[in-house]
Amino acid sequence: YDLSLKKGDEKSLNLEFPKDYAEHLAGKKAEFKVKINAIKKREPAPINDDLAKKVLSNNAEAKLEDLETFIKTQLENESKNNAFNEAKPILVENLLKNINFDLPNNIIEQEMDIIFRNALQSLKEGELKELQENRDKAKQKRESYRVEAQKSVKLTFIVDSYSKAHNIAVGENELYQMLYYEAMMRGQNPQDLARFY
Repeated sequence: YDLSLKKGDEKSLNLEFPKDYAEHLAGKKAEFKVKINAIKKREPAPINDDLAKKVLSNNAEAKLEDLETFIKTQLENESKNNAFNEAKPILVENLLKNINFDLPNNIIEQEMDIIFRNALQSLKEGELKELQENRDKAKQKRESYRVEAQKSVKLTFIVDSYSKAHNIAVGENELYQMLYYEAMMRGQNPQDLARFY
């Protein structure tokens, strides 16, 4: 940027279109003639109770301290989630490798059906049509999810058993915090999201 330009100044800019731009312009050189019509400065929103009410739109009485508490909680949750997401694959792998028991086949079959149905939704039209017309291929595709289903069922039993043994449950407050965080990430109203779930 040329910071010496003032309102009313004109300038020619010799630029090159990016290589991934529209095909008829990609990589070509062009001259842009520009005129400074106005110079504007964005002022940051004042950090006060009004900002808190805008951000925490579900709380008409929100104060700046509420916003600070909310942001602190969100940052702590984000840090915990990041740490958990990094450790989770190793934890899951170790649980599945070191805890062994017989799995009910009917539940594995049900889980295979669920995974198979979900996978169908992401298939291209041609692939979906091929599976609909070829029963053997559809069976092979479903069967390819058996190991994934076994792992999923096994992990569910392990987590459920551990939760019961240690009286672990998700409290209303924890649930609402998670919903609130997800709603903020999606730009939705937390109460609407809670009602949806």
